[in-house]
Amino acid sequence: MQNLSIRQVSKQLVPSFQLAIRPPLCSRCLRPIHPRQYGSKANSVPRVKKTSSEFSSRGRTLDEPQAGSSRSQLNATDVSLKDNFDALFNSSSSSANPFSDVKRILQAVYPLIFRRDLRPLLDPYLEQISAALSNPSGSISPVVEDVRQVTAILNHCWTRSFALKLSSEKLESLETDYAGFITRQAFDSKQQHGQLILDVLENSLARQVRYGNRIGTSLIAAWAILRAKLETLVPPTFEPKIDYKEEVESYIKQKVSELEENADIEGFMQQLDFFVPSSSLSEVEHIVWNVQGLEKEIDRLRRKGDIDGIVSLWGRFKLKSKLPTAIPDATAKSLSISTSDRMDILSLFLKAFKRASSSSHPLELHFRDALAQCPRPLPRAITQTLLALRIGAGEATPKTGEEVLPLDHEDNGQSRSSGALENLKSTWEQAGEKDLKMYMIYIEGLGRLGDLTTLKEAWNALVKDETAKKLYLQEEKLPVASSATFPPTQALNQMISSCLLIPDGSQIALDLFTQAASPSSSISINIITINTILRHHARQADLPLMSSLFTLADKLKLKPDIITYTTLVQGLLRGGKIDLAKKVIEDMNKQGIPPNERMCSMLISDLSKLGTQKSLLHAEELLNLMIRKRMKINEITWTGLISGYFKSGWEKNGWDTISRMEKNGFKLNRIGYNICFRQFTLSNANNKSQTGGTSQGIMKLWNKMLNDKITPNSDSYLLVLTPLVVEKRWVEANEVLDVMRRRGFRVEKGALQNIVNRVRDRR
Repeated sequence: MQNLSIRQVSKQLVPSFQLAIRPPLCSRCLRPIHPRQYGSKANSVPRVKKTSSEFSSRGRTLDEPQAGSSRSQLNATDVSLKDNFDALFNSSSSSANPFSDVKRILQAVYPLIFRRDLRPLLDPYLEQISAALSNPSGSISPVVEDVRQVTAILNHCWTRSFALKLSSEKLESLETDYAGFITRQAFDSKQQHGQLILDVLENSLARQVRYGNRIGTSLIAAWAILRAKLETLVPPTFEPKIDYKEEVESYIKQKVSELEENADIEGFMQQLDFFVPSSSLSEVEHIVWNVQGLEKEIDRLRRKGDIDGIVSLWGRFKLKSKLPTAIPDATAKSLSISTSDRMDILSLFLKAFKRASSSSHPLELHFRDALAQCPRPLPRAITQTLLALRIGAGEATPKTGEEVLPLDHEDNGQSRSSGALENLKSTWEQAGEKDLKMYMIYIEGLGRLGDLTTLKEAWNALVKDETAKKLYLQEEKLPVASSATFPPTQALNQMISSCLLIPDGSQIALDLFTQAASPSSSISINIITINTILRHHARQADLPLMSSLFTLADKLKLKPDIITYTTLVQGLLRGGKIDLAKKVIEDMNKQGIPPNERMCSMLISDLSKLGTQKSLLHAEELLNLMIRKRMKINEITWTGLISGYFKSGWEKNGWDTISRMEKNGFKLNRIGYNICFRQFTLSNANNKSQTGGTSQGIMKLWNKMLNDKITPNSDSYLLVLTPLVVEKRWVEANEVLDVMRRRGFRVEKGALQNIVNRVRDRR
């Protein structure tokens, strides 16, 4: 492993210090950090690169403040601002409520929202700050500057909630606070105050609409109220498409009646006409009948779950296109589009019907109807779509070598119905001319479905297919006589990845890699090729072969990326080399490749699976690193750690971790609940004296799962019903069956069917 340049980093002790409470900054101190001057960083102090290990969590706890930057990275002004903020929000010596003094909040918070390095300091306090500044009883000065600052802070709290992906409850709370402040200011403030607020609000609304974020009822209503009070008649420059106009109208009536007697409600309602579509029909009538317009409309209907709308749209398209199966309508205007566009639109409907589900519409019939409109042999656009649908591929499908994946991840479909492979081959045989994309999808599908013989035939056909090569050169805008290699590297990577999915295909993948890596090969390899083979060796914890790949990468001048390092660390952990894995992570930092959220989450899961005291300690260190670095942590991260504790017998640590997870604002997902159900059963089996304790605990957890709106699966039902049947608690068991029936769940697994039968027979 000498080629990895992994060096031992000496640990440095960081002296702790207590920040002194400083008085609020005066206006002169604030002047250098006015928001208009933030574009210039000419006088900023250069950042100092940390040399201490960031993997260790020594001296840190889950509850400590999460600063955005260390003091060594801040200039003098930033240090003063940080100290001023800490003196108000993080002081342990003061018993006063920091959220009771609006003036001090403004002085401490407002400068930070314009400082990128300090802005994360506000994240843990967004709800408290928002609630304090929007409180009707708060003493906000009527001075324009104070109104500007409060507006900016509330706006930041609301928009920041999208970036942090806060829960819907927290987002709604921040939105309601902001809307309440706007509404009160609309009735109480001067004209210049209202216009100031409107400018800030509309800029943010335009941005959130552009990002596709949903604007809540309260904020839309507050916007309408403010525009009405300012008598603004100019339409906004953007149009958030919302389908809850009645809720907005109800909210406006309620708020206006609270703040003003005998108010002209109609005047406020008129503002809604600027930005709320009057009906779903008007949206349909304004569809742009081309590929882009229909794709946008289908996406909108899918997000709403409006399957009826998609079916109706398909009928209207058939009418306009004069397709054979369309219902005759003499008034329908003909649609003039090219054959190529028509095939692209048919592809959109094929995907929509195949990926949606509906109890009221036989979508398979509509899928066949759309497929019947396609000529034979199948055009390339249709073939690409059908092949992708046959193998279940989508934009979110993870790619080996290109994304961080668990070593145990198997992206294959050998457990699917026996007809999947035949359907895939049938689609391939019906295709006309074949291009590179079609070959790659087909090769991916054959690998998933485990057909090694056909996979080798497809690769050999691709190598010899001159039509596919010609189409590839045209798409890449290369001359026909170009010396460009074909198949290209991405096709080689797909072939290697597909072979590795098949038990007998690994040797073929390794042979292909060896040939491509040789100096005489016409096909070059890239870092994705290295990552794919590295993952294969990491799964077997073959450290010498893993090291040889780094030597090869260095020889070919291929720079390892975060996927390379993550796979290496996963292999080291699987081989039990925890200390060496830790050094690799430290070396990554030195080479400017810091661990990201996905890598850390994956490694926490891998460390937890080892189940040793040492591995679980390092998993906790990684979790603390993620918290300190403000990395995105989700339920999956926590679930991996919880599972590790339970499987290794550290039950108390597992339940404590769940409590910590909930305190940090996360809820158990379905996998997490199933882990807890299983743990209850195991605990009862190990402690026979606690008869009845398992079923009582499981029912509490079951009800909590339903209250959290987590959908049970077959494992959930089986894990909950089994102890209830063992303890003959038939009332609770029937409650579970009632939930199963109301949700329309179909029992397919034999073990679950046996348990269900025992409940019904009470035996």
